[in-house]
Amino acid sequence: MANYKKILMILTFLIIIILRLVNNAMAIELDSKLITEFDYSHIDNDNLPDSYILDSESSVDTTLELSASGIYGLYQYDLRVKGETEEDSVYLDEFLINTMVGDSILEFGKGYWTWGKGLSEYYPTYPLDDEESYLGSEFSLMTFNSTFKVGGTFDSDYEDLYSAWIKYNSLLKTSDYTLILSYLKDNSDLDPDQRLDSEKKKKGINLGINYSKDFLNGLAVYGEYNKRYWDSLDEKSNLYLFGGEYITKNDKVIVLEYYREKSDYLVWVIGNHGDLFSDWNWQIKDVIDLNDHGDIRTFNLSYSGIENLTYSIEIEHFSGPKSSRIGSKPEDLTINFKVSIDLL
Repeated sequence: MANYKKILMILTFLIIIILRLVNNAMAIELDSKLITEFDYSHIDNDNLPDSYILDSESSVDTTLELSASGIYGLYQYDLRVKGETEEDSVYLDEFLINTMVGDSILEFGKGYWTWGKGLSEYYPTYPLDDEESYLGSEFSLMTFNSTFKVGGTFDSDYEDLYSAWIKYNSLLKTSDYTLILSYLKDNSDLDPDQRLDSEKKKKGINLGINYSKDFLNGLAVYGEYNKRYWDSLDEKSNLYLFGGEYITKNDKVIVLEYYREKSDYLVWVIGNHGDLFSDWNWQIKDVIDLNDHGDIRTFNLSYSGIENLTYSIEIEHFSGPKSSRIGSKPEDLTINFKVSIDLL
């Protein structure tokens, strides 16, 4: 309870500061959420001690989240601060500022720079960890039907350049494509287990392309291809994704994807997340490792029919050999129940 009060006090103080700073703002939007998550895991591993299993089977975590966005003079900003009771921490999750430079846009700060086509949350052409925010900047030059972007991020110590990219996107009549050239200092974020400097792959060069086409009848197809080269090891690899999405007349969404990362995977998804007016949202997702037959099935259900309150549950079940790459964690069943309250 002491941790909860401490984090709440800090976030309240930040709200007061933000409101003070934006007195002269042309527009402002504030949002705050209280999220409580209950997690249960069934661990299927006889080699782990009982004490570890008992400590890891269940947990409760509460997160306080503050978001603010608005316009201040010639600048537009987005800010998100999070406080977690389990870690007893408050941290800046995202703070991005963008402004016009002639006919172009300059964006800088700490944020998620993610791009990609895949709906299975795998992006072959994105060089960074898509679940992490990074301090960086991006410059965008736009014309009638194309965009040219140059960007980069710093490492976790904010000392050296960690990644850089050049992107060119062109919009066609019912399709678009993006060409990407990117650089990555090392693979420490992509493979966190390789902690020693001698084990890291260094000087990664990526050359990729994204493409998507909408047939205007509910069907869309997309794909990504990335050629990666690690100069330190003279190692080359091919990463790619091909998929399609179909939205039915009653707003059901069906997705089928095939992608290659460290193995070959087949993903299918069905749900009603295309129905923007439904209080109930559900989704079934299945990820299959085509090489070792590991299989992860996920079921999501959420209800948002009560004002400022959302309930959701996610059940994930793994089947297949324990040595499977996608099932390398000791849990074979996880259940997450989440309650989200909008405070503002």
